Amino acid sequence: MRKRDMDRISKDDYYNVQLTRSVSLLPVCRVAGVRGTKSIQIMSVKYKLYQDNRSNSKFKGQWYARAVVMDAVHLEEISIEIQENTSAKQADVYAVLKELVNVMNRHLKNGDRVVLDGFGLFKVGLRTKPAATEKDFSPAKNIVGSRLNFQLKTHCTALHP
Repeated sequence: MRKRDMDRISKDDYYNVQLTRSVSLLPVCRVAGVRGTKSIQIMSVKYKLYQDNRSNSKFKGQWYARAVVMDAVHLEEISIEIQENTSAKQADVYAVLKELVNVMNRHLKNGDRVVLDGFGLFKVGLRTKPAATEKDFSPAKNIVGSRLNFQLKTHCTALHP
């Protein structure tokens, strides 16, 4: 669905889903005697249903969910919120956040995984087309794009829900 189409959708057209992840409790909570896995809530996501209407699709007519973005929050707004919650000045917070972006960018370009403790991790991923053999693989021909992958942090909530 195009952005201009999304603008015409009212908030009543959205659905909400609680995303969860199954987490092994054994390695994290061995001391407490907790065993097995537990499903923990990661976040709530608003989504809109859409139908695949592509004429050449083998899934034509089937329905899918697509996450809906409600608003965009920029570094300026984030730095103001942080200033309100801490003793740091907004200009200092903004400068630190800008430098965080620069440092993360440099590490991601070097192929590093960037872990923001308590938040999640970022890494670069590739979109590729298949090659029949390893010898037939050519980066110029088979690598068609890149993306930034983000994985939310998960933690043991058995003792501290």
